[in-house]
Amino acid sequence: MPDLALPASFDSDNPTHRFLYLDTSNQWLVRPVLETHGWDHDVGYEGINVERLFVVKDKIPISFSSQVTKDKKDASVQMELASSVKHGEGKATSLGFDMQTVGKDLAYTLRGETRFSNFRKNKATAGLSVTLLGDVLSAGVKVEDKLIAGLSVMDWHGDLAIGCNLQSQIPIGRSTNLIGRANLNNRGAGQISIRLNSSEQLQLALIGLIPLLKKMIEYPQQLQLGQ
Repeated sequence: MPDLALPASFDSDNPTHRFLYLDTSNQWLVRPVLETHGWDHDVGYEGINVERLFVVKDKIPISFSSQVTKDKKDASVQMELASSVKHGEGKATSLGFDMQTVGKDLAYTLRGETRFSNFRKNKATAGLSVTLLGDVLSAGVKVEDKLIAGLSVMDWHGDLAIGCNLQSQIPIGRSTNLIGRANLNNRGAGQISIRLNSSEQLQLALIGLIPLLKKMIEYPQQLQLGQ
């Protein structure tokens, strides 16, 4: 986080020097939040940021970060608590808890994700997240492999919304993939899309020019026949 530039002089209208801080050996890192669009002769800071890294039993890292900002009208809070643990060969689980201000309410999110290798070179991911905002609860499930599947559930004042997303990527060449997506909700609405993705852009561009060149060659002949 950048420091605020020092003023040319420390007059009574510019109290910036009161908010400078020193780096210490304390494990808690506390820093002011810079306001880049403040008024002239203003303090120049709008909040405070706190960070710390914990290690539980010398093998489980936990990171904590929080930021509180406030102006004359509104105040906002952001907090994140995250950790990642390896268990077994090729397996890792990440857990996190987020809290942030959304309008006048606080949103709480609990999330978890596990990455593992189900074959020698194939990696898969499974995750779950739950968010509470006011009296609205939403949840999501994610599974990623050769076939990516996602499920989301939201309860909005008794109105339940359920959605399912599917995505698959199939290699059909050394540098070409066929990607298919589909989604469907409990109201009967859905969408299906199929896309071809290739890194051989130059070859595809040349192939696309063939009809255009053919049309340009045939056009003068058509004019002569018309005369």
